[in-house]
Amino acid sequence: GNSRTVLLACVSPARSNFDESVSTLEFAARCKLIKTNAKKNEQDKRELIETLSKEKEEVEARLEAERQQKLLLQHELEREMEESKKNQELAQQMQEEKQRIEDMLRTLKIEQ
Repeated sequence: GNSRTVLLACVSPARSNFDESVSTLEFAARCKLIKTNAKKNEQDKRELIETLSKEKEEVEARLEAERQQKLLLQHELEREMEESKKNQELAQQMQEEKQRIEDMLRTLKIEQ
């Protein structure tokens, strides 16, 4: 590329800032030793399309797996709800049977 990196070091001519100015100049000298290699930040269009297509396929695959998981959990929940409803009906029937038996026992006690 055609980019450049610039460092601007500000120093002061005042004697009270001498130490700070020397430190700044030493830092600037060390910075001059750094070599940078700029390169154009551009991908080949075919490569970019391939990368994005692959990423899209991966996302679609994960989405499909999550859909399948959701359906599985939904079916399991529906089955458990049906089982719970059956158990609730059975409990209701047992409660009614218990009440009927207690009524019969009371009737038998009264007759004796």
